[in-house]
Amino acid sequence: MKGKEKKVKKLTKLGLCLWCGLVVAIMPTVMAEDNDAVATCDTTEVGKPCYDSAKQNFFANGKAITITEKDGNTIISWDGGSQKVDASVNVFGGMHDNDTAVTSNITMNGGQVHNIFGGGLHKSHVTTANVTVTGGKLTGSILGGGASSFETDTDSNPWYSGDPKASPTKVDVAYVTVTGGTGLTPSSSDPSSAIYGGGEGISYTGETHVTVTGGEFALVVAAGVNGYTGPSELKITGGEFTDVQHGMRGTIEDSNIEITGGTITTVWVGMPTATFVEGNTATLSIEENAKVNELKYEASGKDNASVAYVESAVTTVNEDIKSNAVVLVNLTFHCLDEDEVVSIAKGSKLTADGIAELLSIVADGYKVDGYYIDADYTEEFDLTQTFDNDTDIYVKVSKIEDAANPDTSDINVLLLSVIVATGIAGVCYVKKQAIAKN
Repeated sequence: MKGKEKKVKKLTKLGLCLWCGLVVAIMPTVMAEDNDAVATCDTTEVGKPCYDSAKQNFFANGKAITITEKDGNTIISWDGGSQKVDASVNVFGGMHDNDTAVTSNITMNGGQVHNIFGGGLHKSHVTTANVTVTGGKLTGSILGGGASSFETDTDSNPWYSGDPKASPTKVDVAYVTVTGGTGLTPSSSDPSSAIYGGGEGISYTGETHVTVTGGEFALVVAAGVNGYTGPSELKITGGEFTDVQHGMRGTIEDSNIEITGGTITTVWVGMPTATFVEGNTATLSIEENAKVNELKYEASGKDNASVAYVESAVTTVNEDIKSNAVVLVNLTFHCLDEDEVVSIAKGSKLTADGIAELLSIVADGYKVDGYYIDADYTEEFDLTQTFDNDTDIYVKVSKIEDAANPDTSDINVLLLSVIVATGIAGVCYVKKQAIAKN
């Protein structure tokens, strides 16, 4: 375990040497379901997927594609065709050396590939990139943006090295959703690949939205690796990861990370050698069911960071972070058979205004009878107290006899939101919102 963590951390610090690690692949024998598609490959033809078997690049060219496994092989399919590809293939949702504006949509449910890019290669323009991974294996990484420095076409066509905001490799908006899948090294089963919201090299990604609910990868990054990434957001509710951070080199705008679940070795405040645009910040919150072994500062960007975390969710916290962060505690509301958790600042009180801001109430057919410290409703709970620890609050609810015109004027600022009892929605719900200040 120690050897594994040491190796992964080294890769993370180097940004996985993306322009090296992404390229490394053995060129195998071509396997194709449609030999004509390979023989007539045109990487610039809009809407016609193309498999460049010589360089192991597959270009969707703006066509929605799905990656699956069939009889031990990786198959990429789309409306009108399919292609058997090698496990070392790099999949691009966009185009190559064609900046015609297209959208991309990549879904991976199985099989094995090297890298997935929501954008294109070199000169390319994707207006909206959607990358969804539910299963399968990757020996490289998942990126919402495009690839600028992935390879050179010829000796006379070097990588772009100018202003990343003017990069010819452009994705306006990238959406990355990961619910499963595993990152692998080519030689072992250890997870060592990454999930990036943005692109690679001197590329441009206007904004990123990354949602992770499962999977096993070494690194999860809200922005890209090098280049420019606009506002970025990362939400993690599940999965197993070694490192999580805002960016990896390059320049980024505002970045927000919310972690409410999953198992993570290290969450970094700031990022290695990345630069925030002046005046922009990074926010980080770790709440509820997350399991984080260590919360640490990275040298770059920490002065831009705002941190809030639940003590029970983090094993070890850097002392500098403790002195600047907001520590959260959980209020768990037990209502009938439902539990809802709200994170608030440790040492804070819920004033009338604070209650109204934190939660809302909608009463329709039910009413709140009170708040108690126990499940038997024997002793009322004091909502005006100071909350220094995780706290359980039991909410007593009853049905309104005359539900046609319930009188709710006396409870319009209560903590609990009450709705009609329907099979799935239930009677009670609590609108979650973390309070970042006392």
